[in-house]
Amino acid sequence: MSETTADILIVDDEQGLRDLLVFELGTQGYRVQTACDGLDAIEKLKHGSYRLAICDLSMPKCDGMKVLETAKALHPEMEVIVATGYGTVETAVKAIKMGASDFVPKPFNIEDMLAAVKRVFEKAPASGPAAGPEACRALRLEAMAQMSAGLARVMNNPLTGILGLSEMLLKNPSLGPKEREDIACICEQGRRCHVIIDELLEFSGGVTLTRRTQDVRPLVDAAVLEMKGDLESAGLRAEVEHSGELSPVCCDGPRLRRAFAQLLANSLHAADPRSSKVLRIKTSQEDGRAVIRFKDEGCGISENRLPHVFDPFYSTRISTEGVGLGLSAAYGIVRKHGGDIRAESQVGEGTLFVVELPLQSV
Repeated sequence: MSETTADILIVDDEQGLRDLLVFELGTQGYRVQTACDGLDAIEKLKHGSYRLAICDLSMPKCDGMKVLETAKALHPEMEVIVATGYGTVETAVKAIKMGASDFVPKPFNIEDMLAAVKRVFEKAPASGPAAGPEACRALRLEAMAQMSAGLARVMNNPLTGILGLSEMLLKNPSLGPKEREDIACICEQGRRCHVIIDELLEFSGGVTLTRRTQDVRPLVDAAVLEMKGDLESAGLRAEVEHSGELSPVCCDGPRLRRAFAQLLANSLHAADPRSSKVLRIKTSQEDGRAVIRFKDEGCGISENRLPHVFDPFYSTRISTEGVGLGLSAAYGIVRKHGGDIRAESQVGEGTLFVVELPLQSV
């Protein structure tokens, strides 16, 4: 088979949907090819070159996850938009981890799909010099942010209905003890899912900030106070140093405090009981920015894992506790404020998180 080149490969077993996308994307100037199932898509991926694939998850012969895996193995730079009406939250999370760029639920509004495609093609030029590691990392996180926002939107509406109905049922005086316990459990897990959705939106930048000009140092102190009991239970002592004068920043105080608390929580989870004693936090003003450093004496992060610490659903912990969204949420909050956050670490020597925030313009 001769090699073919197109902008977009549409992978879906519904012919009507394929025809619709071919027409709509064609009118936008894209070159489009189609595949009627997963095996057909894999053959086209082996012999063709594409910027983007729009892929259903549930298909005969070979599912969309296998297509996504193959696409990323053959063409690591290729983007994939997952479009499905049958995927679960678990499959969507798996798609994020495998490198999907966005998530569009079926049945979708064609304008939503066109907007998702436009985001992909605006993200980077079709050709040009290879991007460096930091640029590649930024592009990957941007793609994951878009995917996370889509997943949050999909989860939010049905979850709101579940919570509303279960809370209404709890008000029924005729419920027996066992029924009340079961429904209360549904409410509790639903609220936990709402926290996950909020963290997804924070990572993706899909939250609205309520800003005011304020000193960032009390926010650091408040985060330390919030985590004090947990830190002390783990045998850790937090030492805070506010170095010199620090001009105010324009920020959403509660959300920024939450980001700081997430960084403290990460240090708590990374603590090595045999050596970790002190968690050092330092604020300073450097080159026109507020800088906050969080340095722990924990186990450290290996070189191959360090580039992924801010990825959603990623965790360096062996334990299955948590879902790996804390650092992602902190990353999203800081970036939403126009700031930057980075991690420096070596195995056995602890980890340093550095947050930089723009100062309030005078």
